[in-house]
Amino acid sequence: MIGASREDIVTGSPQLHGSRATNVVQLPPTPINDEFSLTSLTKKALADAGVLVTWQAMAAVKLAELIDSNHHGHSGAAQNVKAHREAMGVALASAGQTADVVDMIFRS
Repeated sequence: MIGASREDIVTGSPQLHGSRATNVVQLPPTPINDEFSLTSLTKKALADAGVLVTWQAMAAVKLAELIDSNHHGHSGAAQNVKAHREAMGVALASAGQTADVVDMIFRS
């Protein structure tokens, strides 16, 4: 950008960026029933932990379905993935607490 005017830097000069249009490619959505989709893997992990029927688990499943649908922008995808990770942490944390209580009862 050496030698460029301040106006060209702020507004973006066509000479610097070119005048061609950007090609946007829409990816096909992942089938939600696919065994390797995030939705299926989320359900399996939650079922294995024994917490699939909790509201926390359902929130994680709904976020996985939203991610699999590909109906969001780029920053929306990142936020959905972050929210899914946090929801899985909350849902699986309740599984660990239940297991600890059950273990405590049988150890006594």
